[in-house]
Amino acid sequence: MIELIIPGRCVPKGRPRATFQGGKVITYTPANTRDYEEMARMVVLSTCNKEGVEPIPFPTPVKITIEFILKKKPKDMRPDILNLAMTVSDLLQGNKKRKIRSLLYDDDSQLVEVHLFKRYGEYPMTRVVVEEFKK
Repeated sequence: MIELIIPGRCVPKGRPRATFQGGKVITYTPANTRDYEEMARMVVLSTCNKEGVEPIPFPTPVKITIEFILKKKPKDMRPDILNLAMTVSDLLQGNKKRKIRSLLYDDDSQLVEVHLFKRYGEYPMTRVVVEEFKK
């Protein structure tokens, strides 16, 4: 089991964008999502290295708890908790195509139990607990 704190406001997963380049359609992740994922990945990688944590190998089932602390309660309840969770689950699994190593598990298909919380507090952050799922 590992517990992580990612400082700052979590950025919801942005919808992929598309553009034409050289007669081809190129898709990309919006810059604010990509920047947050890179920062958070560095925090997670640093913590894993310090704690000596290795990724949980596929196909071992994984349980994850994610608590999003937001600075203030918005009028319309945004951001969507599922889009926040997608950002975190994506950055923890890595990306083989982009040669980004898995941080805490190999694939998000390993997630068998997920607990999500959105709370409001003075200091925005994301608290993540990842562990092997035990029956």
